[in-house]
Amino acid sequence: MKGLLALMAVVAAIGTVAPAALASNDARGGYRFITDTLGGNGGAPLPVSAPGSRFDWSSAGVGAVTGVGAVFVVLGGTLLAARRRGRLAV
Repeated sequence: MKGLLALMAVVAAIGTVAPAALASNDARGGYRFITDTLGGNGGAPLPVSAPGSRFDWSSAGVGAVTGVGAVFVVLGGTLLAARRRGRLAV
């Protein structure tokens, strides 16, 4: 159980830090990812979002609840599998 909690803590820490590290535009010590695969000017410009569009909190809530639910399903499945194999040391 302690090992599982430690593993979950490590995965949560990596999941929190990794997106920020991967989104960095700093080319000093990392790689520079160039996406110009069409050649020349890179193709047509992308459309800009409408100025009236705002952040949708209800969609964010649905995504957050889905993510938390998925974590609970995985955790429950892990605990169920551990209990079926033998006595779970708590």
